[in-house]
Amino acid sequence: VYLATAGSSVLVSLVVCGLSPSAWISWVREGPTLILATFQNFLHGFALLPQLALSVNRGCMSASVTRFLFTLGVKHLAELSIDTWYCIESTLSKGIFAGGIGKNNASFLLGDLFAAAVLLDFLYIFGWSCRRGVLGKSGMDLPL
Repeated sequence: VYLATAGSSVLVSLVVCGLSPSAWISWVREGPTLILATFQNFLHGFALLPQLALSVNRGCMSASVTRFLFTLGVKHLAELSIDTWYCIESTLSKGIFAGGIGKNNASFLLGDLFAAAVLLDFLYIFGWSCRRGVLGKSGMDLPL
């Protein structure tokens, strides 16, 4: 999980820096917390992949896991919404054609989008089970 997270963080931040190793190194030196925030956002997504695979293989999720993932999913979607709003506002305040959303915002947003994509799968399963009345006290059957 950590190797995939580190690889994704470095790859995305390199792409954001125009695939220039020297620009990437200067970006990391200017603000070392930027790469850590990107790493953290990707870690949120990669950390949930084993639970997703386990749930799909077993065909069910316990009720406590379902509630936890629902709460976590809402939190991550709120974070994605706030980060997206911040990127749009900072881009509009600079001017639309004054350089795009910036390296910092792009790296955070891509990490948030990855975590949201993983969590949307869980939220879909949760919504499907609530609509059909499958969610009970013992757990939830998954539509396979």
